[in-house]
This record gives sequence, C-alpha cells and structure tokens, in this order.
Amino acid sequence: MNRDQLLDAIGNTGESMLKETEQLRLNAAVNNATATRNAVASSRRPARRKMMILLAACMILLLGTVAAYAAGWIGRVGGTAETGTDEEGMPVLQYYPSEDMRVPITAITGDILNSTAQMKENWRILSAGNQLTPYSDPLPDSSSIPFIVSTSFNTATEAAAYIGYADMVLPQFAQNTSPSYTYVQAIGSDPVEPDALLSVQEPDYLLSWMKLEGCYSIDGVTVYLDNYIITEANEEPRAVLGTTMTNIPQEVEFVSDTVTENNRQFVVVTEENIDGSANEDVVRKEYIWAENKVEYHLTIHYIASEATAATADAIAADWMNSFPNE
Repeated sequence: MNRDQLLDAIGNTGESMLKETEQLRLNAAVNNATATRNAVASSRRPARRKMMILLAACMILLLGTVAAYAAGWIGRVGGTAETGTDEEGMPVLQYYPSEDMRVPITAITGDILNSTAQMKENWRILSAGNQLTPYSDPLPDSSSIPFIVSTSFNTATEAAAYIGYADMVLPQFAQNTSPSYTYVQAIGSDPVEPDALLSVQEPDYLLSWMKLEGCYSIDGVTVYLDNYIITEANEEPRAVLGTTMTNIPQEVEFVSDTVTENNRQFVVVTEENIDGSANEDVVRKEYIWAENKVEYHLTIHYIASEATAATADAIAADWMNSFPNE
C-alpha cells in the first residue's frame, strides 16, 4: 500500500492528534562500543591491594548507579522521537521504538481474529459494485476500504479483550474513567496484492495492524488513549510511521522532551506557538511509550488554567505509573 492509500485507509477521528503521514523506515542505529583495558603499571603492588582497589571502584560505580535511579536520572527507554516539518510545512513527529514491534499473529487471541472474515465479505460486496455500510460517528468512515474493520465498545477493558494481547496495559486514572467513546480498528494485509485497495482476486487477508482508541473527558481535560499493535504481516517494524496535528496553522511546532517516571523514560511532545497567531490558551501534549511490543500514546488537550493543568499532570502521572515494574 502506498502512502496516499494508507492515509485514506486509516483516516482520523475528531480532534485526535494522530494521523499517519509519511512512509519512513527505521534508521538503523548501530552503536559500536570498544572496551580498553589498562595494564597494571607496577608488578610490585600486592595482588590483595589491587583487588581491594577494584572492589572499591565497583562499589563506587554501584552506589552511583543506585543514586542515579533514586534521582530519576536512569530509566528504561521505550524509544526516541524526532520532530520537524513535512513538505507542506506542517509539524511532524516521528517516533522510533527501541525494538521491532511486530508480534506473531498467534500472540493475538481475541475475536479481532475474525475481522479478516469481515474483510473478505467487504471485498465481495465492493467487487459486486455495492457500497459498504458507513460506520457511525465517531468511528472512522472507511466504507470504501475492504481491509479495514472498526468495532465500538463501552469500555477500554472490553476493547482490550476483543484484541486479546496479554501484554497490553490499560491505564488506571484516579478520576472519572468513563470514555466518551472507545473503538478498535483492524487493518488486514493481502500477501498476494499488498498494494491494491481492491484486489482483482479474492484476497486472503492477514491481520497486520490494530489500534485501540478511547476518548475521555476528565474535569475539563480531553484525553485520547491510543494503543497500537502490529503483527509479522506488517511490512514496517513500527506501528505509527508519522504523526501530525489536525486542522492547525503552520505557526506551531512540535517540541520533544523526555520525562522519567516509574523507572521509564517517556517521550513528551508539546505543541508550541511560534509567533502568537495560534491559540495560546490551548495546551496539547502527547506522551509516548513502547513496551512489550505495544506502542502507547496518551494525548491531552485542555484550556490552560491552574486547575486543568494540575488535572492533566495527574492524568499523565496515573498513565505513566500504570505500567507494572517486573
């Protein structure tokens, strides 16, 4: 599937921050480390003394590491972010997880596996010259794309059970957690004609891409929860190839930073105003984490005030501390 087809296929939902944009491959980062060993300067030093010096050095290093953890300086890294602009000058974020995110299809055990049968039925309907029934709002309308199936749920727990990936984590917000909406989107891949929106022959779709999205309104703060999972049928080793804000002027930019919480280093991306033309009262932040081959995005929108800022910080802290320490 080419870039434009993928954009049309995936679609977007309301004010959700995420929108797939550019087909970029991971930049292979190879870290070459060379270790050197210093020779002992004098053979006249007692062996016991040399051992004591080495043990003391190890203790200093160990204590320094423990202190660094206690101070929040060291944490597990889920991935890195790059920010910039696309060819139209719109701000773009690229997130690169620290590992290949593809999981075996056998790791998915929920009813979402049946979505490939629905994809085949969609293909038959479209091949006969008919149209699919459009999804009801807020589900993305993919009524002309056979290999996309979206299903709504009342809770994120039900949506997660529909996917059936044991290692996926859902947040535990201290505030009201009733979602405005929750849905799961599944995308299939046709190994015979992977680039065709409508295959000539009946396709044998493989489940390749899944997103669980939930929208919450918590004490004046709008929260979008997006969890992505991809399988070995996916061509790329990461789920989200590019993200950009929707319906925003070019006078804003993404600023990427990190925050260490729960022994993890999360990426935090903020939309910042450049020249005063954008709405400075609206705060938009996206927290990103990747773990156990799930890519997690928590997007927060709110009108700036002391109270809503405190609520937003508490929501983000709840989310970051939802991930268990093994």
